[in-house]
This record gives sequence, C-alpha cells and structure tokens, in this order.
Amino acid sequence: ARRTTVSPLVDIRSRLVDQSDVELFTVQAAQPAYWRLTSLDFFDGNIWSSDEPYSPVGSQIPVPPPPGGAQPLAQRYQISDLGSIWLPAAYLPTAIGGAPGVSWDAQSDSLISQATTSDGESYQVTSAVPVLAPAQLRQASLAGEIVSPVVQSRYTQLPANIPTQVAALARRITADAPTPYDKALALQTYLRDNFTYSLSAPAGHSDSALVSFLFETRTGYCEQFAGAFAVMARIVGLPTRVAVGFTPGQRQSDGRWHVLGMHAHAWPEVLLGQYGWVAFEPTPGRGMPGATSYTGVTPQQANAGGPGTTGTTPAATGTTAPANPAGGRVSTRPTTPSPVRTGSGKGHGSFSPLAALLALAAAGGLWLFTVPAARVARRRRRRRQAVAEAERVLLAWEEAAEWLALSGAPRLPGETLLEHSRRAPAAVGLGPDAARVLEELATDAANAAYAPAGRSQGASQAAEARAAGVERAVLLQAGRWRRVRWWLDPRPRRSVSRS
Repeated sequence: ARRTTVSPLVDIRSRLVDQSDVELFTVQAAQPAYWRLTSLDFFDGNIWSSDEPYSPVGSQIPVPPPPGGAQPLAQRYQISDLGSIWLPAAYLPTAIGGAPGVSWDAQSDSLISQATTSDGESYQVTSAVPVLAPAQLRQASLAGEIVSPVVQSRYTQLPANIPTQVAALARRITADAPTPYDKALALQTYLRDNFTYSLSAPAGHSDSALVSFLFETRTGYCEQFAGAFAVMARIVGLPTRVAVGFTPGQRQSDGRWHVLGMHAHAWPEVLLGQYGWVAFEPTPGRGMPGATSYTGVTPQQANAGGPGTTGTTPAATGTTAPANPAGGRVSTRPTTPSPVRTGSGKGHGSFSPLAALLALAAAGGLWLFTVPAARVARRRRRRRQAVAEAERVLLAWEEAAEWLALSGAPRLPGETLLEHSRRAPAAVGLGPDAARVLEELATDAANAAYAPAGRSQGASQAAEARAAGVERAVLLQAGRWRRVRWWLDPRPRRSVSRS
C-alpha cells in the first residue's frame, strides 16, 4: 500500500509559531539527543521530499553499528499530540518495542506507525548514538569503493536551474577546505557566523527563497538553514540529506524530556564515507548533544527561558500542569460566569428574563463570529500546507467540490472527477460558462493526481482562479438565506457522497 503525507519540513514553522507551547511527546532517557523523525533526500527546486519503501520490522532493526563507534541510549516515548506517522527516535535506532506494526526504511533511517498518526502510542527504542572525532572524520573518503556512484548520484542530485550565485558561493566557502569533513564544517561555520535566526522569516526553501535567504535577508529559521546547507553541500559534491525532528525538550522533575512545538527542528546530515551519515548544525542558537567534539557547537535549543538557552536546564515547575491523581488529561478553559440571580439572598433566587436574553444574545454573537472565522482559518491552513504545484491544484478542486456538495451535488462513489464535473452543473443549476470552468478544473485536478511530474509552473494559479469562479457561481444561485445557513453550519464540509 502507498501512503502519502505532508513533508514534515512544511510543518516546522506552524509548530514553532502556532504550537510553540503545545506538548507533543515525552521521552524518558538518560541523556538528551535530537529526537529524529525522518530524512528527506529529493529536492526539486521547490521543496525537499522523500519517496521510500518501508518494510515491517520486528523488535530488532537490521542496521550495522556506526563504524566510528557508538554509545547505547535507551528511550521510552509517550506520544500525545504529534500528529505524524513517524515515530521519533534518537539516531541510529537498533531496537524497538511496544508499538505493534512498525515499519522501517533503511534509506531514511526512520520508523513509521501503522496507524494514521502515532498519537497515543507508547514505545521503547534503543539507539546506537555515534561517537565521532575530527581526526576520524578527516579520514573519510567518498571514493567509489566506499560510496557507490549510485549513492553519490542520489544524494548529490539537484535541479538544473540552481541559481549560479548559490553555486559560486558554495564553492567560495569551501575553496580552502581539504577534506569532505572540512567542507561540511566550513558551510556550517559560514551559516552560523553570518546569518540571524528569526521566526519572522517567511516559510519556504525553494530556489527563490534560497536566493533571498543567502543574499538578501540573511535571516531565517531551521528550515532555511538546513535547506541552504544541503543545497550548497551537494553543489560541492557532498552527499547530503535534510533530517527533521526535534531538539531534546525541557527536562522536568519527573525525569522526562517534555518536547513542545517550539522544539521542532531540521538539520543536515552528510554522508562521510566509511563513517556513515553525520549530523551538522548550521542553525544559530541550536546545538546537538553529543556532537560538540566534531561540530564545535555546544548543546543549545529554544526553551521557555528564551531562544538559545541550553536544553539541559530543567524548566521551572510552574510551567507544567499539576498532576491529576485520578488519571486522565488536565485541561484549562475560559471560566464560565455564574448564573445571574436576584432575590433575597437566601440561596433560592429567581429567574431573570433579562439575564437569559443577554446570555442568548452573547451565545448567538459568539456563534456568528467563531464558525465563519474557523472556516476561514481552516482554508488558510490547508492552503499553507499545500506547497507543491500538484497539491495546490488538487486542493483547488477539493474546495470547489465542497461547494458543489453543499448545493446538493456531491461526488458519487466510483465517479471520476470529469464525470462529477459533467453531472454537477445540471444538478446544481450552474450556467454554461460555470460548467465549462468546472470541467477545466476537473481536468487540471486529474492531471495533477495522475501525472504530477508533468505539471507546469502556474497551473495552480489557474486552478485556484477556476475554483473561485465555481464558488461564486454556486453562491450566486443559492440565494441569501441558504448562503447564511451554509456559513453558520459548524459541521465539516464533505465533497464526496457518504452513501
């Protein structure tokens, strides 16, 4: 079976900003590490992605031990609000228990859950954490007998249109570096010393975003730092991939590392010949535990105390919810005002019609505001998450199909997109112009779904314009009161018939 999911690199900024204080999972471990989700190895000029074959795995993960030496690290995870198919683990996992149906991919060195999300899972991992030293890494060779030409080609692949100024910069930074390790170190040092970390930088790591980051703003967060490092490393012949995961989190009095949204992170990994994949840290204010010997960077991360504070400092006890003796989840919510009462004060009181009317008016006003606002927020979130050209085209069709379903013409089971586009106009009452636009949009979506590699730049803009035209046509024929009812209905919209 094939599973498609949003690249975790796309989620990083929303985690850092919107979920900054949300606890995603906890880790019980003797020492901190970067809790890694997966790695991405393909860059098309717009986004880093991966397409890997995962296979079921037992308790032992079939990986050779790190050639430079390793230290075992036992971890116990409790996932609460991660919303991901990947299972966090310190690199390099060698054994796992407690999570049924786990699959493993040896190319990205990552584990996935059989469920649609790992939320609620509890499992144990043992990892062989590499122990590396500069003297070792300077002996690394990328010769063909150590790193095969196939592997070299895969992890140095770049689109043909990489901007020339980026290539020139990469070669200039590494010109005086004699070994692959020294080249990687030079790129890390350049980015850490000459750029600024900021969450105000726009999301994205496309070619244009890369040029803007390197030559204009010189400001970004881990997505830009890791992406820029990986592209420049590949330009100078270093096999490189982008790892996505989390910094250690905050160690609390329970002995666990509590990982929040603010700890989402991305970093590059370079294949240094016989020593395997080696993590580097180009993002200022971040530092991987256990890697100081060869990166020269002390362990750092963003904590409640402010960006760049050390990840090994226990957070204040007041930052966590109190324990719940009865079990279950502790949550906070806005307090509800006590009912307004009048009377003698003897505890009986009387009903107040004015209070009831005021309460109903307040509830109605809240409904009128929150339901449409939630719909707008959902649309914006979906559009932010659709990054690739094909994804945006398919989202445009989905939005148009939801309006058709509201108007009484959902897509029927087994019905193709074109069949739906040709049946719906008569059922909904759309005119010939809107019907033509809908069929063009269905053609765009079918092409995006079955031939994504062939999508040209600008296809998504045309699809979005057609979707907006379909929406206007549906709303125009619906009538005022029907439109109001649609906007105030809190139920999720469906584009496909459930019958």
